[in-house]
Amino acid sequence: MAWLRRKKRVNAGMGEPAQQVAARAAQLALADLAPLVWAYSDREYGLELIVGEAVEHSGEVYQVVEDLFTALGPEHPLHTAAIAAGEAAAGLSLLRESWVGFCAQHAPPGRDEPTAATDRVWPNPSVLSAWPRYEVACARTRRALVALTELKAQLTQYTGHDVPAAWCAA
Repeated sequence: MAWLRRKKRVNAGMGEPAQQVAARAAQLALADLAPLVWAYSDREYGLELIVGEAVEHSGEVYQVVEDLFTALGPEHPLHTAAIAAGEAAAGLSLLRESWVGFCAQHAPPGRDEPTAATDRVWPNPSVLSAWPRYEVACARTRRALVALTELKAQLTQYTGHDVPAAWCAA
């Protein structure tokens, strides 16, 4: 019943319902965690350019979506899209340990963690395509793209703001 308690809360500073606040927070977090995935279109990027980012940030994306659907409650119109996006992110997150291990094996010696994390987000294409789970990751990334695209459209309609478009205009 945690969602019930959250549903009843109101942001004291602005008088907005907790659901509206949660939806806007999810928009910002998702645009920040996975900007290429969030703004993906076939004409702009090849799928291979976003697989690393999608897998690397999948756990955080799942957490953001879980927080969103917990705040919304089961009867909210965004709930179904949030569940689909959460399931897709969870499927990607199951690949992360394999991805981290594979990248560690193929990294030059002496890489520090921030550099290694950057290499996992934007991997060398030859390393990415050599990963034994690459095809699975591509399929799960496609599924996540569909789910996140639907969630993005619904969040934009619900909040009245398209976060990435607003960022580009600023």
